[in-house]
Amino acid sequence: RSRMQACYATSLADDPYLAGSLVLTVEVAADGSVKSVRAARHRLGSAGSCIEGVVKGLTFPAGAATLTISLDLKP
Repeated sequence: RSRMQACYATSLADDPYLAGSLVLTVEVAADGSVKSVRAARHRLGSAGSCIEGVVKGLTFPAGAATLTISLDLKP
């Protein structure tokens, strides 16, 4: 969570009014690794891309699954 917050905080330094929603579809492999992350359209620029990268690096409990993660970001 703190790495995702860091993504947003970095972007806020460039745009203090940056806000919006980010919806990620995460495909988790049987071993718990992240196979793919797809983001719905968003206007969060580099913050959204950074958060996608953080999620790609996560490990979940073993078991294949598809997850939807919704984030509302506002200063």
